[in-house]
Amino acid sequence: MTAPLVLIDQASAIYRSLQGQSRLTLESVSLRLMPGETHALIGRNGAGKTTLLRLILGLLPALTGKVSVLGKDPVTRRTQIMREVGVLLDGRRALEPRLSGLENLTLKGSMYGLPKAELHDRAKALLDHFDLPANEPVNRYSRGMRQRLILAGAVLHKPRVLLLDEPTLGLDIRGWDLLLELIEQTNKLGGAVLITSQEISLMEKISSWVSVLERGRVVASGAPSDVLGSLGYSARVRLRVLNPAKMVIPIPPGFSWDGEFLEGPLSLEGLEEAISYLRSTGAGLVGLEQVSGIERLVRGETT
Repeated sequence: MTAPLVLIDQASAIYRSLQGQSRLTLESVSLRLMPGETHALIGRNGAGKTTLLRLILGLLPALTGKVSVLGKDPVTRRTQIMREVGVLLDGRRALEPRLSGLENLTLKGSMYGLPKAELHDRAKALLDHFDLPANEPVNRYSRGMRQRLILAGAVLHKPRVLLLDEPTLGLDIRGWDLLLELIEQTNKLGGAVLITSQEISLMEKISSWVSVLERGRVVASGAPSDVLGSLGYSARVRLRVLNPAKMVIPIPPGFSWDGEFLEGPLSLEGLEEAISYLRSTGAGLVGLEQVSGIERLVRGETT
């Protein structure tokens, strides 16, 4: 039987604030990250996602239960484990802005214990592949370029486990392509990816498993379509109305109106009906956007 790369079994954890206050942020949580798998972790702010990632990284001990990464205790064997784990957590603190892209990757690679020659060659190759200038200071990079550099740093040492916390924030089009490529390559090589994101299209495209965290507990786990479907969080579309005063009753079936947006299920038929309605009433359309099931979960809404 294939062993999981990350195993969390009935783990609970306590968060202690700077003021010394404590609260239970994870309660009896279980999760397995298998080779070749991309596991999506979703939930609103404060659900416990960051705490769970800290458990995996050995930054926080479990109060009860078991946490194992690559068969090792992440607290007592953290240095060993981090040589095989790639992390994208907080982009604001991941880079040294006055250093070049090459210097940033070299600095990061030295923490993984990579040989100097190998590190330099690997960093140069990644910068070329990620379309980033090697010798330009990072403070001259665009936001999308900085995010690509952070992604490059996460895979610099060819990790077996990749932890990505909201990796799409600030990504440009090239960054999106690279993110999908890195996830696919990691899985093909037998590695595993744990990702948090509110992009429903991304989750459905790349995830083989989804876990939903709510108030420190896993409330649902399974295939993405099954989990989101069972919770009633299907993809929807939101249309911003140009002339709200011209909205008339009845509105299209399945849609709701909040005074600014017309929102309903994302389907070709429904979208055509809504646009036709806005044209016929003279209400008009400013623009539209997809409202992901995950976004609605984070907002605490139901369909």
